[in-house]
Amino acid sequence: MKRLFAALELQVGKTWSGAWRAASEPGRVYMGGVEGLTPVRLPAYGGTIDEALQGGHYVTQQHDSVSVEALRWNCSSIDVRDRRSYPRLYELRELVANWPPDTITVPPRHFASLCRFDYRDAADVERAFALRDAELPFLVYNIPEADQTAKDWSTPGFLEARLGTRRFRTERSDDNHFMYFSQGRGLRGWQRPTTDVSMRYDEWLASSRKAYNTTVLEPHFYFRLSPPDVKPSDVPIFKAPERGSRSLFLREPREFKGVHCRFGQAGVIAEAHYDGSRNMVAELGGPPDHPNSGRRRYVLAPPDECDKAYLLPRSHPSGRHSQIDWSRPVNHDKYPLFYHMRVTETILEPGDVLYIPHGWIHYIISLGTNFQCNARSGRNAVGMGALKKCGFL
Repeated sequence: MKRLFAALELQVGKTWSGAWRAASEPGRVYMGGVEGLTPVRLPAYGGTIDEALQGGHYVTQQHDSVSVEALRWNCSSIDVRDRRSYPRLYELRELVANWPPDTITVPPRHFASLCRFDYRDAADVERAFALRDAELPFLVYNIPEADQTAKDWSTPGFLEARLGTRRFRTERSDDNHFMYFSQGRGLRGWQRPTTDVSMRYDEWLASSRKAYNTTVLEPHFYFRLSPPDVKPSDVPIFKAPERGSRSLFLREPREFKGVHCRFGQAGVIAEAHYDGSRNMVAELGGPPDHPNSGRRRYVLAPPDECDKAYLLPRSHPSGRHSQIDWSRPVNHDKYPLFYHMRVTETILEPGDVLYIPHGWIHYIISLGTNFQCNARSGRNAVGMGALKKCGFL
């Protein structure tokens, strides 16, 4: 166990990331001293928003960021059998140099490359089904039920009335990083990365306003809703399909694990990990008077990049998670493959639904106060062989 701690550079008595946060604090150069990696923000798109859209670029809802390049594949005719061509991937060094993880200000360009399908278009829905069945990630928008849920939840007073004065499990971190862990696994000298507190929704919302004016080294809170406190009727896109019909959002309804929601504060980071089942993630808005309300940034990598993520072993309480704090300079000698990880990123806006296939690594940053719910349904064998080289499955 001592050798394991030495390898991971963990410090007993410190939180998972608290000992490392100073590297990205204001007044310090974000990636200073890291050979070959300096902060470089890409310039804004040279044309108008209309020209960007006509050229096939993705433009965010708030028109504050344009994809680095237009999709080089045609999402209307993508060959799902050629898994090497979709999605387009970029080296992680490019993404973090352009947009450091602790920065919630959206840059003028970002590395979006996932297909985005309009749920109102029947042909687009069939394309989404094709990518889902091929176990490849994508986004769907213009979903009436998701848009209505986002509208309701973002209306001041709606969630206060829905949740009342009850207290719910809320994760507390000494900084802005959160990492899952299993209490059932012990490790000598290990200390849990977060603690659980009990909060009313209005208390959490009040603390979320303060989060915009705190540093990454101050406490942050992750509000949780799980069954039976949240049901499919609260998020109708996750209702079981009627007999004889199919649901885009539940791949295997019999394996449905219920609706789970996480409400994030500005700057909250969920450490990189892969899920043990398929995951549909719905972004369901946020308070209208909060900057970047209802927005999250996702960085995704396919399963065959697991060796570059340096995942913690299954025996660790946080197994399946990257042992590297992506917000700090990384030792190239110790982790030579990390910045060469091939990834893509996307900004989830209110009403968007993201499909994360089983085994895909993802790193999540809350750009503002936001409400997110997800539904898991079943596992798949596609890409799982790639995880075996990293000691999983």
